[in-house]
Amino acid sequence: MAKYNKEKYYYFMLKSNFFDSDVIRYLQQKQNGYEMIILYFKLIFKAINKDGKLIKKIGKKNIPYTIEELSIETGHSIDSIKESIDYFLDTEMIEKRGNTYYIEDALVLTNQTTVGAMEMREYRAKNSRDKCNKNCKPKGKANIDINNNKLELITNKKELIKIDDNKYQEIIDYFNFKTNSKYVLIDEYKKLINNILNKYKIEDIKIVIDKKTSEWINNPKMSSYLRPETLLGSKFERYLYQKNEPKTIKDITLADIKKAKEIRDNKKNG
Repeated sequence: MAKYNKEKYYYFMLKSNFFDSDVIRYLQQKQNGYEMIILYFKLIFKAINKDGKLIKKIGKKNIPYTIEELSIETGHSIDSIKESIDYFLDTEMIEKRGNTYYIEDALVLTNQTTVGAMEMREYRAKNSRDKCNKNCKPKGKANIDINNNKLELITNKKELIKIDDNKYQEIIDYFNFKTNSKYVLIDEYKKLINNILNKYKIEDIKIVIDKKTSEWINNPKMSSYLRPETLLGSKFERYLYQKNEPKTIKDITLADIKKAKEIRDNKKNG
């Protein structure tokens, strides 16, 4: 009998709507956008088994990668690494904690198995294909081949739990009210809301909308990301539990001053 291989094998589960997000759509329009997307995946694989941190383990020490080291490790130029990481930081795809880069997706969207389990799965899949007739439909399994810059999506479809359409509409209406937008309820938003309501409440969604609206609406860099698919997407939980830092004088905008003046005047007139 062949020996079962217990060597660990990590894999990355890419969401089927990954390329529909604003940050990725913007990258696809850039001349080197696809290179930056591939780099993002490479960085994720560097952080997969290190608690989401871009570090190298030397003995018992965890040492953060430098830009130069990441260039060598990924095969991308130093300029490309700098430009990409700046963008990833701005769009919160990557965080910097102290002098260490941290990628939440390396924890949220990855899993692990063993080589033996993979071989057994492939063996069963082959037997299944051999028995399948021409009317069989392919399943949504996939891999990511980083070396060949090929992306194959892994899709896991789940049935929506039954939620009153009025609840979905309530959330979109609240979003439109807070952001002065005119989004309509579509299936994509229903799926995102549905995923959240499996674990959280409508009040939690409203908290996230309040937080990010307050934080982004007057920020020229971030206001374009104030969309349902952004707030209700993979970073929802992070947004929900983030702590609001008090504003310093340099963070206050003219819009903030104008709003404060209006509140003061209303109190006087009231």
